[in-house]
Amino acid sequence: MPSFEYEAIDANGRSRRGVINAETSRHARRELRELLLTPIHVSSPRQRENGARRTMREDLSGRQLANATRQLSALIGASTPLEEALNVVATHAESAAVRKRLLAVRERVMEGWRFGDALGEYPRSFPQLYCAVIAAGETAGDLAGVLDRLATMLEKNMAMRSKALGALIYPAALLIIAGGIVTALLTQVVPKIVVQFNTFDAELPFITQIVMGASEFVGRYGIYLLLALVLGGIAFWQGLRVPAFKLETDRVTLNIPVIGNLMRALNAARFARTLSTLFAGGSPLLESLEKSARTISNSFMRMRLTETFQNVREGSALS
Repeated sequence: MPSFEYEAIDANGRSRRGVINAETSRHARRELRELLLTPIHVSSPRQRENGARRTMREDLSGRQLANATRQLSALIGASTPLEEALNVVATHAESAAVRKRLLAVRERVMEGWRFGDALGEYPRSFPQLYCAVIAAGETAGDLAGVLDRLATMLEKNMAMRSKALGALIYPAALLIIAGGIVTALLTQVVPKIVVQFNTFDAELPFITQIVMGASEFVGRYGIYLLLALVLGGIAFWQGLRVPAFKLETDRVTLNIPVIGNLMRALNAARFARTLSTLFAGGSPLLESLEKSARTISNSFMRMRLTETFQNVREGSALS
């Protein structure tokens, strides 16, 4: 039975929002009146979805997707039918975006669509890899197990991303603070000291002369230097859209101390976890390898993996 989102007024004049199951919107309004509610607006999830696309972007966050996947896994693992599980998770979702997406997917499923294909209707909320894993689980008849592994993968990816950001925040904060202090010293403190040094007839040490020269340069050309850094950053960001430039940048990044090791470990962990999820869900090895490679953000590592795929395709062992 289709689901409809409603906004109504109760007997006390308070606004009520929720989801109701009915054959048509007319039946939904009738049931609301039987519940002593005066309907103001009743619409199907896809109608609301089309309106949301025109007005604002409402995509699921990584945490919302992981939570919904975990709940679906628990319900389907308890032998709950798919359409009922989708309805339960959507009805109890705190986020309006999660509710709209899952109810819209539920309608597709009730129309006869495969679950993976219905999810594929919303690529910004359900990534292509996510839909592919779901489709593999449907084909293998182990949807609950695949959902459980997907939820675990999403949760571990979020935890890994949080650890990586935490590891980079401290040095980034130190760099910003140190840069601000050095800039303040060169523009505010050193010029005042230079006035005192100019009264001396003695020759100043070489290091002192360098500091004084840097202070004078920043005072005269600081604004141009800042503008050049901003333009350089924009040019670098645009250059990353060029495959050859991004490939070389990613190759150099892997050789940077600390950052290179962190990038290598993050990409390797994400690749291995995705490969495990896909292969355990029933996807063939070659297909699992190719899809898992899409999760690697470093294009140089992704390019090197194509050699592995070719060797496996020719009969070599994965190891």
